[in-house]
Amino acid sequence: MAGKPSVLIFNMERRPAAANIIVHKSAFDAGLKSVKDLAGRKIGITQPQGWTWLLGVYITEAVKLRGSVELKPLGDFTTMLGAVKAKAVDGCVATFPMVERAVEEGWGVPIFQAGKDADWQMAFKGDLPGTACSCSRMQCRKAGTVGKLVAGLVKASDF
Repeated sequence: MAGKPSVLIFNMERRPAAANIIVHKSAFDAGLKSVKDLAGRKIGITQPQGWTWLLGVYITEAVKLRGSVELKPLGDFTTMLGAVKAKAVDGCVATFPMVERAVEEGWGVPIFQAGKDADWQMAFKGDLPGTACSCSRMQCRKAGTVGKLVAGLVKASDF
């Protein structure tokens, strides 16, 4: 569907599970306590122009840090965790399980959490479709199949 007009037909989450930022505990203890404190720092993401990059951009730009935070591509979530743990980057965009693991192991601290209303509203000011279904605009005009799919998804989510 790249580059083709599309329509969002069903949203499965309001707050994407990867919209969190964790930092190393030593950085937190030294004063890196909020997104605003990321100026001049490196934050791990999976890849440029990818989902974690987009979330990092939105979150840092919400506190007027455009261009002052380096979003460092690291490839995958495991590598991002390792980079924070080894202090190769100051933090990373993280999923809920990544946050839990870093906290449980005692080396990571979340400074932005999708599950906290104050954090979420500061950056996104409302819901953000994460995992969702979309279809090409041309296909959506063919009511039968798409309508049945949406009706089934709504029934399933109501259940």
